Amino acid sequence: PSVIRDDHTVASEVARAAWEQGGIPVRASNFAISGYETWQQTVLMAQMLTERPAPDLVVFYGGYNDLHNYITPGAPTEVSNTWAGDFERALEDSGATLQVPAEDSVARTTGWDPANAAAVYDRGIEVAQDLLRARGIPFANFLQPCLWTREAEAERATLAQIGTDEEYRASFGAVYDAARAAITVPVVDLSDVLDDLAGIVYWDEVHHNQAGTAAAGQAVERHLRPQLQALWADGD
Repeated sequence: PSVIRDDHTVASEVARAAWEQGGIPVRASNFAISGYETWQQTVLMAQMLTERPAPDLVVFYGGYNDLHNYITPGAPTEVSNTWAGDFERALEDSGATLQVPAEDSVARTTGWDPANAAAVYDRGIEVAQDLLRARGIPFANFLQPCLWTREAEAERATLAQIGTDEEYRASFGAVYDAARAAITVPVVDLSDVLDDLAGIVYWDEVHHNQAGTAAAGQAVERHLRPQLQALWADGD
């Protein structure tokens, strides 16, 4: 896996593009945590709003974990600590005896369910919107690109690296596309922003190299530019 340096994260690329393209100085605070779903981002955002001065703009860049985790057969139909099962098994493997409910109290999907994935994602974004609207803080929401939506010969090496092939990419990609189409909250879908990049871009299903991060950050900045210009014009 490639490691993205701090000054080449998506947030850093947005700030760089804002300065280079419009002379707008952006101070970005990046609270991204690997593996988080939208509801966890929203909870973290609520905490930060009680601890820090209000920001001029809140930007969410994600969504892949939501759609991926809630689209498969047996996925929960409400937000869930998806790592809890892994933690439970790890404890049992180490010899622990656990007292767990006899039955799962969370309703689960019976098959591939794009609508479920979109609905869980929608609910997390709606809560974030409500929190920010109540405080008068602007909000922008971006769905990140992923390997399943990129048809490129070079990425067959990535598919092989993660133990799958083009047939599965196309099959899962179709279900993932259906989930994207079912999203009802305002979102800028960036699924196609890496399509024109040459060579291998991804090193797993969703994490990409520095060229991919630059392209994604520049795409985010282009969409944000009118808001950034307005904020800069109104600011002191």
